[in-house]
Amino acid sequence: MIRLEPMDDAGFRAFLERIVPARAERWVRRGLWTADRGLATSRQEYASLFSQGRSTPGHYFANVVESARGKIVGEAWYHAREAGGKVQFWIQWISIWPEHRRRGYATDVLRQLEATARGMGAESLRLSVWADNPGALALYRKVGFEVARMDLVKPVAPAGEPSA
Repeated sequence: MIRLEPMDDAGFRAFLERIVPARAERWVRRGLWTADRGLATSRQEYASLFSQGRSTPGHYFANVVESARGKIVGEAWYHAREAGGKVQFWIQWISIWPEHRRRGYATDVLRQLEATARGMGAESLRLSVWADNPGALALYRKVGFEVARMDLVKPVAPAGEPSA
């Protein structure tokens, strides 16, 4: 149904134009960053992470292309590296454009990334997902992902107020 094709420089720039503000918005909404600093912080973090742009070692950026029509319907970013004697394969981002969702494309991307990970010698796929993203959680569970780690959060009461 789909194929993954490496992004070119223009595609990578467009990817950054989408991912940088999206992360800022999510992290501000979740209370991790302030609205006045969110976008700048997101820009700084991605500039540091992608020090060599789309050629940053271990990071892979792909367009999700519908095979039949050759139309780009989304994008994916994954990261692979050796750590502790094993290949660690992390899915960092999958986005299917809203008008192309609910057609099985994301499931196909995950299957193709699993084959890619296997070919690189990885024994598992890893990803992080926010608890307030039920659609993504359902998709990942459907294709066999299991919880391996949990981050817990407890709000801290402002100074002078009793803590729960």
